[in-house]
Amino acid sequence: MSDRNSKDSLLKGLLIGLVSGAIFTLLSTPKSGKELRGDLKESAEELPKEFQSVLTDIKAFYAKSQDLLSAIAETQYTKVKEAVVETKKVIDEKLKENKDIN
Repeated sequence: MSDRNSKDSLLKGLLIGLVSGAIFTLLSTPKSGKELRGDLKESAEELPKEFQSVLTDIKAFYAKSQDLLSAIAETQYTKVKEAVVETKKVIDEKLKENKDIN
């Protein structure tokens, strides 16, 4: 799955969860129709604010994850580079030894 599809799926899932949770909560409490409609309207007005808060948290998590992954990649790159340099030294030494023998 591509990174973009994964983000879209996550956001859709969060939105569906928020909406279904609000609906379940409202419908599971005994209220009159007028009270229920008022609560639904209030919840609908609050939903964009809650969604924005969740989206802000996701963006912060994504930024932290990106920083962490960059640091890990840089560390691994450095380790591989050092291993290549060390391996080259060993090969050069072995070639020199082999040349000296012949």
